Amino acid sequence: MLAVLTGALIIVWVNPKEEGRPENYAKLGTYKGQARAAIQIDGEHTTVLAHWSKNREDFVTISLRSGMSDFSDQGARYSRISAGGRTDSTVRHRTELAPGQLLVKLPVKDRFEEVTARVEIGGDNWTPGSATESREIRFSPYGTAYDAKTGKALPSKRKGEIVIP
Repeated sequence: MLAVLTGALIIVWVNPKEEGRPENYAKLGTYKGQARAAIQIDGEHTTVLAHWSKNREDFVTISLRSGMSDFSDQGARYSRISAGGRTDSTVRHRTELAPGQLLVKLPVKDRFEEVTARVEIGGDNWTPGSATESREIRFSPYGTAYDAKTGKALPSKRKGEIVIP
């Protein structure tokens, strides 16, 4: 009886639901669960972060933060992030500071798949109704963000920026 239970435990331990498949072993070794891009759009320093959930609910949270390059940087006048049919945006008055961050949370079928987000920014000269500059960013859960049009890897931080995990 003990041998049967031990055998069953070994089978379950060696072959859990998702991670036990041999094709996922290499993926798990390099999986980070987040990717970050530090970009400049319309003169505004913008940081976009994608973070995959760590629990069994498969979703990605994408956040956008504008400004903060120095103490005088108020952030973008207009910010918008959209992914998977979900959107978050804000407009700030000239005398206000940009909000802390915009968030979009979207479900994913596979936590190893990439997600793409569109970021639109209106800088200091932006006025309601005017066009904005935008960029599409493809995030990999293995730690890299790419320009969706060119496929070129984007920097994860600005020069001199300190990133605290």
